[in-house]
Amino acid sequence: MWAARVHHSSWTSAAGLRLTSSRSIASAPCALRSVLWAPTEKQTPSDAAVPSHQLLLRAGFVRKSGHGVFALLPLGRRVVAKLEALIDDEMAQAGGNRVDLPVLIPSELWKQSGRWQTRGPELMALQDRRDDVLALGPTHEESITSLVAANYNVTDSTKTSLRLYQIGRKFRDEIRPRFGLLRAREFIMKDMYSFDASYDRALQSYEEITTAYNRLLLSRLKLPVKRVEADSGNIGGNLSHEFHVLADIGEDAILSCASPECDYAANVEAGDCCPRCTGDDAAVLEDKRGIEVGHVFYLGQKYSKPFGATYTDAKNNKHPLEMGCYGLGVTRLIAATVEALHDEHGIVWPTEIAPFKVLVMSIGGKKQEDPISQAAWRIADQLASGEVAGLMRDDVLLDDRWRESPGSKLAESELVGYPYRVVVGRRFTKEGLVEVQTRATMGKVFMAPEELPTFFSERARQDKL
Repeated sequence: MWAARVHHSSWTSAAGLRLTSSRSIASAPCALRSVLWAPTEKQTPSDAAVPSHQLLLRAGFVRKSGHGVFALLPLGRRVVAKLEALIDDEMAQAGGNRVDLPVLIPSELWKQSGRWQTRGPELMALQDRRDDVLALGPTHEESITSLVAANYNVTDSTKTSLRLYQIGRKFRDEIRPRFGLLRAREFIMKDMYSFDASYDRALQSYEEITTAYNRLLLSRLKLPVKRVEADSGNIGGNLSHEFHVLADIGEDAILSCASPECDYAANVEAGDCCPRCTGDDAAVLEDKRGIEVGHVFYLGQKYSKPFGATYTDAKNNKHPLEMGCYGLGVTRLIAATVEALHDEHGIVWPTEIAPFKVLVMSIGGKKQEDPISQAAWRIADQLASGEVAGLMRDDVLLDDRWRESPGSKLAESELVGYPYRVVVGRRFTKEGLVEVQTRATMGKVFMAPEELPTFFSERARQDKL
């Protein structure tokens, strides 16, 4: 039994790891909080005006580098990496191929599409030693279309569409950068481009990719999201939708149907009846605030024509490809998630993008060799062994800082927002029980360590429903 063994100063863990007072980072069962660089702040920074900015700074996810420019610290980098992995998974299901395009875009490409002549001051540009002018890419319609035009030969109009995407840094010289990652001058964005031989197939691509966005935002991240009819703006095209995370500080007004059976949302006058609902029972449109995290466009031939991206029909005639583009702000989505999912204690991360799914800590241990500290080490080893459904080594963090006060460790865990916290305390030595807290509800249960694998396996199944 666990409770009977904690009084030994060294013992063998379930994974065969010998635990003694001479532990090393290399022998650790998982990531250690003593090694993780996550500088937290107790006070709210004076220049942070919205909850997401305040919490991401206080919890040690980001730090400001300059006006509208931010550094991602280890916790922030982990969230980005996990979100990118989700995006990769959804885009693979939608037939996407990931590429990396240059950040520097020759101005000639933008001149060829006509966007250079209509560009605004938000486009960042520079001049090299040869006097060539280049843009720091805010979007990559020109780059991807010129690449496809030179290297993609379609001779069958029924061929499966080409869907290319990238995830990388973008630049926009915002006139008023504010709200931290929500409106920055440098940000991480996922942009996808589809190429089809017919209008009908292009609309099919549009629907399949927007469905993947819905699945990512609603089903996997479980965010309050509305898909809104939108204007195409400078990018062009005649069909466009935006994805908004509903939040009080949202800069966009979203008018959505009040009926739970209808998903209509658009920029029209509040109080009007929903145009999709019919009859006397038509619901009115409600005014809500939203943060735009994604924007999709059916582009038609706006870029394929000037760049010569074509397919060849059976009679050897060339026709411009039909295009679509699909943007998703990665760092903005992270901030929007915090805006939508936080409470008075801190951040409440969706399990799939939390920096760590489970935090294990000991409370009451006087030193690293204390039986309580040893038990926490072994529990972390058990959960990170790869034998618990839904958990891998990279999902577990062990707070091994025995000199830190219990109150400080508990408060920090709630500020950072780990979905689950396992606390080994005095009750473990007396009754053999550990405390498990679910961050989203702040609910706590006590159980024996042997019950933890079953508990987390069941939670992993529920999280994916």
